[in-house]
Amino acid sequence: PPALCGPHAMKWMLQLLGGLLVVSLPQRARAYSSAAGSCDHAGVIHGMDLIKQQDGNGGYTLRLGNPGVNVPGATVPLILEGAESFKGMLVFAVDQEETKPLGTWGADAMPDGCQVHPQCSYAATHDSFHNLGATQNALPWIVPMDLAPEQVVKFKVTVVRDYETWFAFEMTFTVGSVAGGGGGGGAP
Repeated sequence: PPALCGPHAMKWMLQLLGGLLVVSLPQRARAYSSAAGSCDHAGVIHGMDLIKQQDGNGGYTLRLGNPGVNVPGATVPLILEGAESFKGMLVFAVDQEETKPLGTWGADAMPDGCQVHPQCSYAATHDSFHNLGATQNALPWIVPMDLAPEQVVKFKVTVVRDYETWFAFEMTFTVGSVAGGGGGGGAP
């Protein structure tokens, strides 16, 4: 540091105080506008530990379109919707024991504002254009070829309404069941 007297001392002190002020200010939330910041269900990390998951599903649902999980290799629309718009989401399917991801995504058929997650290809997420908000997305999920009759497919859904309000829920569909054929709701 310069000598503590003279014309440069005041400038140096102001720079030091300015630096300390910046370091001590609360940091803004790290929001991931281009994709979910985590590949984990309910893994919202907006940089603020105080932002906890809200109870319930917030009025959001996941519907399975036709032909559902009953036709191996079929591309099925998964309709994520709610009455209020949402800025972000993460959706993926796992087996009932949650030991492995199931299915893939039709990247070329993703709606505007959505994409296959760049770090975890088993998940669909938002992209930077989704920040305008959407109340519905039809995500093209491709049914795995090796699902067994009566196998349970569990969809894990995380929806971010805004940077302080988010929900996580699960929906299950059974291969061979009426609900597994799409067009209706599954079991929570």
